[in-house]
Amino acid sequence: MKLDIKTFIVLVAIILVAAVGSAYVTSIVFSSRQLSGNVGSTGEAAASSPDLKWDGELIWHAGSFTVNLQPVGGALSFIKTSVSLRASAKSTVEELEQRKVQVNDRLITILRTTLKSELDTEEGISDLKRRIMDGVNELVQESDGQVVDVYFSELVTQ
Repeated sequence: MKLDIKTFIVLVAIILVAAVGSAYVTSIVFSSRQLSGNVGSTGEAAASSPDLKWDGELIWHAGSFTVNLQPVGGALSFIKTSVSLRASAKSTVEELEQRKVQVNDRLITILRTTLKSELDTEEGISDLKRRIMDGVNELVQESDGQVVDVYFSELVTQ
């Protein structure tokens, strides 16, 4: 079978159109999944006070943590995360800074008692955020406010 130049050009054009169309459809599918995932996670992850006005001075960066998670059946796993806390008052941010060692100890304790399987779902991550807020709020009772949200700028489990 011999291909003439016209048939060859038509076949190349068909292949190119199919490849470009496939790439376009793939990009639309993945971008729509990503957008819908972000909307859901933002709505669910904003733990308690979406009505608070955003103020960067109310964010306290606890730092990065790499700790072992609670072992299950002898299997070891770990978490590497960076945690920031949103406070409802500037005095709470100041108290968090003064109690940095206690807060970091509380964060490590909470992370070490977490199962890896809990971090595989949005509900599990929301629950971890709630446990962190509750645990840290037990420490910051001298200020006028409290911790109202937890942010993970990095979250890797292995």
